[in-house]
Amino acid sequence: MKYLLILVIFLNGCGPLEQIENKYSKVQAKKEFKKMCKRDSGQDLLICGSKQKTIYKSEYSFLEYKYPSDNDEYISQYQLEDVFAIFSYTLDTFNATVFKYRSDKDDRYEYMLPNSQGLKKGDCEDYVITFIENCIEKGLIQRGEVKWVFGRADGVLHSWAIVTKNNKDFVFDTYYPFGISKELAYSNASYEKIFILYSY
Repeated sequence: MKYLLILVIFLNGCGPLEQIENKYSKVQAKKEFKKMCKRDSGQDLLICGSKQKTIYKSEYSFLEYKYPSDNDEYISQYQLEDVFAIFSYTLDTFNATVFKYRSDKDDRYEYMLPNSQGLKKGDCEDYVITFIENCIEKGLIQRGEVKWVFGRADGVLHSWAIVTKNNKDFVFDTYYPFGISKELAYSNASYEKIFILYSY
């Protein structure tokens, strides 16, 4: 049971408290974010303040996508068309065939690019960075609709995005890559905010 718990932590969270507690200060997180923006300046990231990158109109709509299963326990939360569009995008972009969780001992923040096999790999911060960047670029998220949160989930240090649409909050992270209402997420796991690193 002990080893199973450790495995689950590394599959979804960002690591045990004792290993990276010192890396989860707001000062350290801001430093890592600035390092990423400087290192990845060639990628012209919108979350780093790019004014060159184009923001497109969303290509995802409520009518174009089919639910993966009529028995999905979270289907009722996607009644808002703009939230369903994000859900559709994440199903395409973060499903198990194109995204794999990879722990990061150096706490290096990265915008995930697909490798030669078309696979994106990263930890919870990398997921949030890529999710927010792509949603902004695709026009799925507007100003004032997303925050990048650092904290704990069930005692494990973690990072997640909160998207707000029509005054309803949704969590997107490595535990819930396709999104879940904040109410459901926080009832399923003990999410505890430490600070917000980025808001768009």
